[in-house]
Amino acid sequence: MADDPPPPTRQEIREVFGVGVGELRRCGSGWESVGWTDGVWFVKVWRDSPPVHLAVLAMLALPLGVPRARPTIEGALSAVTAPGDPYGLFPFFPGRHATADDWRETAEVLRLVHDHPLVSAPAVVFAEPCVAVLRDRLDHPWIVERRAEVEHYLDRLDSVMARAAATALPPVVVHTDFGGLNLLLDDSGRATAILDWDGVCVGPREHDLWIACEHADPCDFLDAYGADRIDPTHLEYALLRRAVQDLTARVVEGTDREGIETWGFDRWRRLDADLNRVASFPHR
Repeated sequence: MADDPPPPTRQEIREVFGVGVGELRRCGSGWESVGWTDGVWFVKVWRDSPPVHLAVLAMLALPLGVPRARPTIEGALSAVTAPGDPYGLFPFFPGRHATADDWRETAEVLRLVHDHPLVSAPAVVFAEPCVAVLRDRLDHPWIVERRAEVEHYLDRLDSVMARAAATALPPVVVHTDFGGLNLLLDDSGRATAILDWDGVCVGPREHDLWIACEHADPCDFLDAYGADRIDPTHLEYALLRRAVQDLTARVVEGTDREGIETWGFDRWRRLDADLNRVASFPHR
């Protein structure tokens, strides 16, 4: 992964946001951002430009925590550090991250998100820049010996993306990166907050329900969620997109060699089995 951008200084934060923060300690790092916290505030520094959806979070009325961006003194929802990196200031939510054992709570909370009234968020965009990025790197030493396999799944993603774009479904509020590190629970296993809404949009619920296939029994997950039907085209698109995005990020950054197996090739190879298992829902 590229070198992490540094956090803003405490003086910067006070001057820009009008609040004092304590000593910042590192709190998480992803492909798109790095975080720090003093236990009260969470500072998120993006590696690229800030997301355009930050204002959407103020519209969400969920019965658990949502980290809404604090406006600057001038009313903006993000700022820029002295070195030139965009960042935002959010309330910090304590708790533990959800694990595979928390699948039922994960499913039930995801249904709460999808049952939320529609908000003025951007509609899902059927475009995957990562496809072109990965096609340009087919000679990368981590994938060159499996170039034909990579090309096969990139072609398949292009095909299913076109079919999904032509298949209209009822829209819901979609998180796009739900569960796991982005779902916090208390000691009793109840959800307390949903983090990282950078990709929030309005679109088919299948664009979040791909996570059912990350669990031992996707149909049990869908039962707990309360699904009545699943569109196979949009689910296939969501599963392929996620695998391609996760593999591409690792190839581009040259980090987490093992991750291209777990989050890329392994997902591709079980794709049809996952789709067949979901196809049996709800009549198993």
